[in-house]
Amino acid sequence: MADDRRILESQTPLVIPEEPYTSPDGEKRWLRTVKVPLSHRGKPDCVLGIAIDISELKEVEEALKESEKQYKTLFNNAGDAIYIMDFEGNFLDTNTWIITGAVRTVRSHRRCRGPSLA
Repeated sequence: MADDRRILESQTPLVIPEEPYTSPDGEKRWLRTVKVPLSHRGKPDCVLGIAIDISELKEVEEALKESEKQYKTLFNNAGDAIYIMDFEGNFLDTNTWIITGAVRTVRSHRRCRGPSLA
């Protein structure tokens, strides 16, 4: 109700990108809401509210975040060097093995060297 009063007084629409909502049967949902002032007989005395259920969108966003987290864990913990480059040869991303594995490999090669032939 406070939002409605503010909308009527300012004559400015209000957009609420996401807000939780609990339905009468107890189900939790997410809504994107738009409220606009309306004038009736020349007086701003009404507010039109439109709410869109974005619960599915929120679920997909959460699933995507979880998938990205799993990908990043696999990417960074792989036992091989993995990198992503663009067509110009610039590194866009590398996993941690590029640094830690390369250092271990250099150290390992130094220890495995046989006697000098010179």
